[in-house]
Parts: sequence; structure tokens; C-alpha cells
Amino acid sequence: MRPLAAAIAVLALAVPAALAEPVTESVTRDNVSAELSYERDGQDYGDFHVKITHDGAVLWDKRLPAGCKDPCGVRPAYVVSDKDSVRLRDLDGDRDPEVIVDLFTGGAHCCLVSTIYWFEEGGGKYTPVRRDWKDAGYRFAGSRLRSRDARFAYRFASYAESYLPVQIFEFREGALRDVTRKHRRILRKDATRAYRLYRQQRSRPGINLRGVLAAYAADRYRLGQRRGARAVLRAAVARGDVDEAFLGQVDRYLKKLKYTGR
Repeated sequence: MRPLAAAIAVLALAVPAALAEPVTESVTRDNVSAELSYERDGQDYGDFHVKITHDGAVLWDKRLPAGCKDPCGVRPAYVVSDKDSVRLRDLDGDRDPEVIVDLFTGGAHCCLVSTIYWFEEGGGKYTPVRRDWKDAGYRFAGSRLRSRDARFAYRFASYAESYLPVQIFEFREGALRDVTRKHRRILRKDATRAYRLYRQQRSRPGINLRGVLAAYAADRYRLGQRRGARAVLRAAVARGDVDEAFLGQVDRYLKKLKYTGR
């Protein structure tokens, strides 16, 4: 080894590696306190840990798996959004707030993963429930969580040409339950929006209209209007906007996802 190179190597060994910076996000409401701690090293984050205190007793104090091997692109949600990574919200109406921890998995348009910790009164403990919202993410709508069905991304068109139909969830008895069908006004509004977008894009050459039409049909199926939705799709076939095979593909997919209610 040349003398200069040897000297540089010795100096490199002598300089201590930069220490990762410990970060803690915390929130308190009534009788519940929650902390999300992690280490930040430049743009890298790791060693996620959740601690929950209920009525002064620590009932949860465990590592939160990032879902990928370190180092990876997982980051706390606040880094990529305007919301805190750990929040308290009474989702099930029992006056005991759930703890919601959000991590972002990275990517061009991907993906928000939530871990919801709910307090089991009878057992006196917290139980985690994990939800990968994928591309759609979510937002609170009162005590409900409003999202979009990310299973439609890429299914009938490219991501940019896809339209994700609305989804609404309630948290009950430790589970997120899809209650979209109960919210008919929201479904009608979303179907109208999808159809309007379809008509706008119809005159633009080269646009794949299958994505927006599939979402329109999904909303109408949820409303119990399968016949009306299929009439619109048949009209699209007659205009040459989509091929006839698309009718069967959409129908089978919506049945598979139980959009028909059966």
C-alpha cells in the first residue's frame, strides 16, 4: 500500500462513525400516553419502538417491526406528510383512545402502513392490528377511516390511469370493518366523479379508460346498481372505448372482491 493511501486508511479507522440520533414522538390524551421512538441517521431510520402507558401502568413496550430488513426505506409518517407518526383516537367509541402508529415504506407513490393498538378492557392489555393501506393511505372522517381500494391500482390500467374507488372503515372489536356500503351518499358522489372523469378523458387519444370505468362500476355495484353500471359499460363498448371482454373481467373481479354483496 502506498504511504498516502495507508495514512488515509489509518485516519478513516481513527475517526469514529457518526452516531445515529435518537428521536421520540409522544402524545397523551386522558389516561393514555404513547411514544414512538426510533433512530435517525441522515435519511435512514430504524429501530422503531412503541411504548404505551395506560392509567400510569406500562402495558406495551416493544419493538415495532419495520417490515423489511435494515437498512430499508421505512420512515416515520411525519417525514413525508403533515401528520404525526403516532396519534391517539377513539375509533370504537368506548372512550378509551386507540394508539395509531403510521410508517411510510417509501417508493414513488407507496405505501402507508398503520399499526392500531387497542385496549382490551377484559384482558387489561393492548393488542396490535396492522393495516397496509398501500398506495391509497387514509384519513380520519370522524371516528371512521376513509381510504380507497388500492387493489384497483394497475388492475385494469397503469397507476396513472387507474381510479381507486372509495372505501370507509370502522374499527370494532379489534378489527377494521369495511362499511362503505352504508354510506350511499359518498358512493353516489364518488361514482359521479368517476363517470365525469371518464367523459373528460374520452376525447383524449391514447388514454386507457378501463381503470376509471372499473372504479365507476365498483361504486355502482356497492349501491346495488349492477344492472345500471353494466348498461354504461356496454355503451362504452359500443363507442369503442373498451373491448367487450372488459365487461366480463370487471364483473368477475367485483364479484371476487364481494362488491356485489354476495
